[in-house]
Amino acid sequence: MIYRDDTHKELFERWTQQTHTERDPEYSALFYLLAMDDVTRKHIDSIFDFTKHSIKPRGLLSAAWQTSTSRKTVRLALNLFNGIYSDMGGDDEPFPRSSVCYSPFEIFACSYAPYYVQALRIRYPEYFRG
Repeated sequence: MIYRDDTHKELFERWTQQTHTERDPEYSALFYLLAMDDVTRKHIDSIFDFTKHSIKPRGLLSAAWQTSTSRKTVRLALNLFNGIYSDMGGDDEPFPRSSVCYSPFEIFACSYAPYYVQALRIRYPEYFRG
C-alpha cells in the first residue's frame, strides 16, 4: 500500500478503525482517498458523518472550500463508495454537471493519480490479484 505521507496513513487507519470498517472495501477506498488530500482531511466532517457512518453529499462538490483537486478526489471517493456520480446542490436536487467531470481523463489528470489507482486496488481487490 502506498501513502502520500505519514498523516495519510494515520488518518486512513484511524477512520477505518473508528468505523470498524477495516475490511470493508467501499469504506476503505473512501477513507484512503479522503485521508490523502489535505483539503478533504481538513473538511472530513463536512464529507462524512461518523455517527451515522454515511457520506454527506448535499452541496458537497459546490462547497466553497473545495479545490479542483479535492473535487476530483471526492468524485472518485464517492464513486468507489456507492456509485454516486452526480453532484448534489444545496436543495437536494441534482446540481447540473457534465459527465466529463467523472471521466478518467478528468479525474486522473493530476499528481494524485498513483493514489487513485491504489484506491481502485483497495475497492476491487479481486481484480488486482497477482
